[in-house]
Amino acid sequence: DFCAFVFRSLDSAQHCFWKYMDKTHPDHDPALKEHYGEVIFNVYAKLDQALGELLDKLGPDDQLMVMSDHGFGKKHAANQQINEWLASRGYLTYLPPGPIHKRAFRWLFGKTYVLLYGMLTRRQKEWIAKVLPQAREQAKKHLVFGGIDWSRTQAYSEDLFACVHINQAGREGQGIVPPEETPALMAQIRRDLLECVDSQSGEKLVDKVMFADEIYSGPHTDKAPDITIRWREDIDIHGIRIEAREGVGTRPPPRTLIPIEDPKFISGDHHFYGVFLAYGSAFAKGKRIEDARLMDLIPTALYLLGATIPQDMDGKVLASALRDGLLAEQPPGYGIGEGTTARTSTADYSDEDEEAVAERLRGLGYLN
Repeated sequence: DFCAFVFRSLDSAQHCFWKYMDKTHPDHDPALKEHYGEVIFNVYAKLDQALGELLDKLGPDDQLMVMSDHGFGKKHAANQQINEWLASRGYLTYLPPGPIHKRAFRWLFGKTYVLLYGMLTRRQKEWIAKVLPQAREQAKKHLVFGGIDWSRTQAYSEDLFACVHINQAGREGQGIVPPEETPALMAQIRRDLLECVDSQSGEKLVDKVMFADEIYSGPHTDKAPDITIRWREDIDIHGIRIEAREGVGTRPPPRTLIPIEDPKFISGDHHFYGVFLAYGSAFAKGKRIEDARLMDLIPTALYLLGATIPQDMDGKVLASALRDGLLAEQPPGYGIGEGTTARTSTADYSDEDEEAVAERLRGLGYLN
């Protein structure tokens, strides 16, 4: 009755080939555009062909929804400058360079990690993750966070995502910020972030700064970043203008970039607005939908199936996409779904299944 599937190729292609297509990308090379400039368009064409084949197979009562979980654009340097910016504001402190043998070891460790990452197959990486479940995470932490003085750091970023974590005492391994001081610190960081400007144009960079409890709910909110940054998408962002302050060291120690943050490999990045398309007798024809959200897809699918929509489910039936009169003819039913008692069961997943899912998400860059 219900079938869902994912085309992963478009995400990978846009991450890796954006700079060859986009003439405004800082790493664009006109010579390489001749070889790789059409890759992304070719993937779109293949997906369009697959969509056409699927439409040919649909019956009169079949409904189709197509969605992307995000949009895309060129990757900019601001994400990887957040720690440097935090240091310039006095929220983060870097360690001194250290003796040459330690710097040499860190350089060799980073190069070895990158080499192995490129040589090993996905299956080999999954085997290592199973045998040594913490090895990769510890290696990445060493590379990303190894130069930070935690005893003098109030806040830090992962260098991969537009977010800030508070180094809170009792929660972080070497936390120093008392929990009662965290809200005031977050408010100050938000005010400072909203004043960030582009390194070249001087335009403000940040569209919105959100705290975890403002955008997440549920029992695992504590695992989310304390602060999430949404960069503006209506301007070209070259990076954050970082101004050194007297007595505050801002420069991070040299380190090897891990592949998913290295601009030599990743030149495209996620944007906020994605795509939603709908086709079938249940949907309005020729209508532009402005209010679709990711969390609306499942309630809408349950409604189209005639299934009960759990009362505690986030999202709503996407009424603006449906043909006129359908909701009146077939009102949605809310309650506890048949055969279920709550939304929290994951009993069908073995430990191996859970790790396989986590490994796939890590490979896509969604988990650290």
